[in-house]
Amino acid sequence: MSAVVFAELVLYIEEARQDEETAPVFRLADLVQLYQSRIEQLGVQLDTRVHSTRLKQRLLAQFPDMRAHTKGKDILMAFEEDLGAALAKACELDSDSDAVHLAHAAQIVRRHMFGEAKPFTGFPEGCQEESVPPLLLALVSMILEGPSIKEQMADTNLAAIATTQILKFNSVKHKRTRGTTSSTSVRHSVAQETPLPIYIGMMLHAHTRKKELVDRLLHLGLSISYDRVLQLSAQMGNSVCQQFHRERVVCPPKMCGQVFTTAAVDNIDHNPSATTSKDSFHGTAISLIQHPSYTGEGVDRSIVIVGGSGDARSKTVAPLPHYYTDVPPVTSSIKKSPVPAARVASLTRGDFKQQTDEEYQWLGNAKRVLEDNTGTVDNDSTSWAAFHASRQPPDA
Repeated sequence: MSAVVFAELVLYIEEARQDEETAPVFRLADLVQLYQSRIEQLGVQLDTRVHSTRLKQRLLAQFPDMRAHTKGKDILMAFEEDLGAALAKACELDSDSDAVHLAHAAQIVRRHMFGEAKPFTGFPEGCQEESVPPLLLALVSMILEGPSIKEQMADTNLAAIATTQILKFNSVKHKRTRGTTSSTSVRHSVAQETPLPIYIGMMLHAHTRKKELVDRLLHLGLSISYDRVLQLSAQMGNSVCQQFHRERVVCPPKMCGQVFTTAAVDNIDHNPSATTSKDSFHGTAISLIQHPSYTGEGVDRSIVIVGGSGDARSKTVAPLPHYYTDVPPVTSSIKKSPVPAARVASLTRGDFKQQTDEEYQWLGNAKRVLEDNTGTVDNDSTSWAAFHASRQPPDA
């Protein structure tokens, strides 16, 4: 059985040797591990560990052109024909070696950058870190703060997170050109979108409503396009409308469910005074106030932004529910309006005179307070309410 496993190991080395793109170098410890694992896999119980020196001698006898080289505690085994390529690579100029290392690093990072596409679903906590590959974030952090473990901060630098998002947002698999010109077109894949450029575009549009500013940042690689901003705004509006239809009530998504809530309703009447104004505005303002008993009470009603329903590229927002926008007309007849009966307390002539006398007493007390210059009159009973309260019996 040992001979069978040794033959399989020899075939493994010969197959690696036939690969023309690489110059195979084998660690003796790895070969010993493969040999021992295969024997145990075949059901052979070994009393002792595999003797690495004996295995090395058997391999050198099998491959006369193989040489063993010691590097520290490891023994590296390579063929003579591959030593020339290894020595030539080791003697390359430092500038060429650095450029090759950078090219390899770029290839490794790009493999991670074009991973699984994550559609935009809002800005939840931790969305910036989760939108970029950890390998790219680690590389940018090492560039900004140094590769030493002592230089790394406990929390990831915000500048590193922002830079990583911009790199992923502007990365393309193939360079695009427009026609025969050499200028590249600014087109970004939806699969490569990160929260930062989306936030910049939507924030700038919300504050300025200017297409020129959004597209200018787009050409700098810092923001999504103006059309993409309108698409995302429409998607969010449609998601809110869908939630209104499901719940059959128009209520802001930030409000939590199952929490005691009060409302205040008032009119909004705006009559512009400008001479160029054409109309006025008359509406109703509804303010909702929630009163949670403890922190975190209630059910989260945050929306889930969906772009799959209908046309994801649409910029049109669905209408609100009809029961919210269509107010039925109300008519009433003033002549036939029913007047409810009211119970009015009757005042006799004596009661009316008593009330009048008490009011004159309050006026007299207020006059004395105003004319007093010595400070002997009690000023606490100057107001109407305080004067009458002071005259109430103790048990009233």
